[in-house]
Amino acid sequence: MSTRSAALCAVDLAALARDVTGEALPAASEAGIDLGYEGASEARALADPVLAAELLRNLVDNALRYAGAGAVVTVRVRQDGEAVLLEVEDDGPGLPPDRLAALQTTAQPQRMVPTQVVAGGSGLGLAIVAEIAALFGAECRFGKGAAGRGLCVTCRFALGAGV
Repeated sequence: MSTRSAALCAVDLAALARDVTGEALPAASEAGIDLGYEGASEARALADPVLAAELLRNLVDNALRYAGAGAVVTVRVRQDGEAVLLEVEDDGPGLPPDRLAALQTTAQPQRMVPTQVVAGGSGLGLAIVAEIAALFGAECRFGKGAAGRGLCVTCRFALGAGV
């Protein structure tokens, strides 16, 4: 990932999330995972459209790789005050508690990404997500999914102009 500055503009994260979710449906179906989108019909955030799509593709890919057959993966976008929240949640096995704690407490999550989430995992997807989010001044939080299962990654973006 380059350290160049991203060209920031108002990006409709809801439309982008629906598109990326739709693109991933065949892979989700093949993996036996229920993938869906819920949330706003429009939500403009300050971001770079190409990099925001890459961030979301990495989150969705990570969930599809590690949630496991029979899992549910949900992509959400909603406005929260002066921010837009982009969230990817799964109900798979999630991260081991020590890895999740490291992601939650460090100021530089990209340096603390687990190197082996599961056998064969490199953890690079979450590192890329954290690095891209930093380019936008967005904040990513890593936590357990609903009912304490899986992984939920929430990226908080500043509202885009014209909102």
